This record gives sequence, structure tokens and C-alpha cells, in this order.
Amino acid sequence: MERTVKKILVATDFSENAHKALEYGLIFARQLGARLYLTTVNELSPIRWAIHEGLLREDDTDETVQQRLKEFTNQKCADLLKGADCSDVDLQVVILSGDAATEIVNYARTNSIDLIVMGRRGFGRNPLIKEILGSVSDKVIRRAPCPVMVVNLR
Repeated sequence: MERTVKKILVATDFSENAHKALEYGLIFARQLGARLYLTTVNELSPIRWAIHEGLLREDDTDETVQQRLKEFTNQKCADLLKGADCSDVDLQVVILSGDAATEIVNYARTNSIDLIVMGRRGFGRNPLIKEILGSVSDKVIRRAPCPVMVVNLR
């Protein structure tokens, strides 16, 4: 059975490892003629995220916070892509909300992704919590419907 890679999901949390994963994802997409889905997951509630990023104002409505969060995340993706050569790659930005590992795996399954590329270690949570619950990449490796390439900075 011949397998082809036509859809590549690159998961990013905007960490250094995620930048490296994007580099590899772009290389593979270019060489294989595959479509690349740059995917990020907002794990916090919109209000918590807005507070964390300093985007919350006293008179904000839920809709305003949601819109500002969407714009902020789109800008972070645009900033990430600014330094990358994406000119000859079919690229789509995907912004999801929820548990990162679950959302990445569900998106891969629903959209028939052929390869997931992600960094080994991102910004993440408290190291103790990671030790107990496992990292996002560990969970994705265990649950993914396709091969997962985990990129290390070295």
C-alpha cells in the first residue's frame, strides 16, 4: 500500500520548539507538495486568556473579548509566518479552543491529516503538572490517527 502525505498539521504554541517544527513542516510541505495547516489551540477560557495577555478592558463584552482574542491569535500566527518562506506552500491557519492534545488529534482525524509536526516542549504548564499529566506531544503521539514528528531544538 502506497502512502502519500498531502496534508500536514504543524501545531504551534509559539515557543522556540514550535518555530523549529514549522521550519520542518514547511520543508516537508514544499518537498511533498502537501497542504500545511498551521494550528494553534487556545487552552484557557477567553476571559483568562485576555487577562493573561493584557487584552481585557473594564467595559468589554464577551463578544469583544472573543474578537480581540481572535485578532491577537491571528497576529501571533502572522508574526510567526513573517520569518518563514511560505511563498510556494499552500498554507491555512487554524485556531482551535480547548485541550490542546484533544483538539489537535480531533482536527487531524476530522480533516484526514497525514502527518503532524510539533515541538517536543513548548511553553506549557508547571513542570510538576506535566510530570503527572504528560506533555501535549506525549498525548498527541498516543492518540493521533497518523504519524507524529516531534522536533527538538538541537
